Amino acid sequence: MSLKLFFTDYNEDHHIRSDEAKPASLAKIIECLKTRLKDEDNFVGLIDGNDVMLQFMVAEEGQLSVDLPINDRKGSFTKAADLKGCIEIVQSLGRTIAIDNIDGLEFKAWGR
Repeated sequence: MSLKLFFTDYNEDHHIRSDEAKPASLAKIIECLKTRLKDEDNFVGLIDGNDVMLQFMVAEEGQLSVDLPINDRKGSFTKAADLKGCIEIVQSLGRTIAIDNIDGLEFKAWGR
């Protein structure tokens, strides 16, 4: 797995910006998901070698959201998930992040 990791944890006031994302092992990514996806607005993101980004965010009431932004289309492929589902997505990733390999994603234009 050659994915880079970034995150923001507002509760801990700790972050790695997306433009400073660091290579991470599968174990480190999963640990980050478990640690950071607890408090509202926290997020964990991954970037593959093709600069495709996949984000996991804590929304209202602790609901988790999977988000794959597509800048050219001014929107994201998204879906709701629980922590187990987010971990399963990460475990299923290869060297690249592919929309077709993540079940249940729906496109939503930004600003709607």
